[in-house]
Amino acid sequence: MTDSDCAKLRRWFIVLLVSASEWLLETMRYLLLLTLPAFVLIGTWLLDPDATSAEKVPARTLIQSTRFFSLTTEPAYVVLRSVDEETRFLEISPRKTAAFPYIDYTQEMVVGIALGRRGAGNTRVSIDSVITNAGQRTVYATEHAPCIQQRYVSNPAHFVALPKSNQPVRFAPWTVETETCR
Repeated sequence: MTDSDCAKLRRWFIVLLVSASEWLLETMRYLLLLTLPAFVLIGTWLLDPDATSAEKVPARTLIQSTRFFSLTTEPAYVVLRSVDEETRFLEISPRKTAAFPYIDYTQEMVVGIALGRRGAGNTRVSIDSVITNAGQRTVYATEHAPCIQQRYVSNPAHFVALPKSNQPVRFAPWTVETETCR
């Protein structure tokens, strides 16, 4: 290989290196332009205090059934925001005489969970808390399973009144606590 061949090879290599560098810089610029809005959106979402703050909603028990009384025999999540919705719910209830205590639907709404028919008579359910977070309300409940099974059927349910809101209501999967036998 002659000196002129080596010089040509060096020039070719430098041109190739410069071209690759320019291509790499151009690619990095486009990637930065594409990903920058995503980082800004994620940063804004992370810094938004409303997106990360959770607030407990005050709840007052209306009905908590533990034995034979229940408004439904099938498992159900219930959200009632008006007298009409309450009337329709009570019409399909197997217990036609069932009713909630008076609720002022201009100020309050009803949220409930019914476990449906259970073979253990002393099974109960409780709504532990309702949390507002990220524009929705989440209901957390616990099924309390008895240590000793009693021989009658129950339809455990718990209904609470909450301050009225148009936020969507989500029910988290309920937890099950089994009593320990002594």
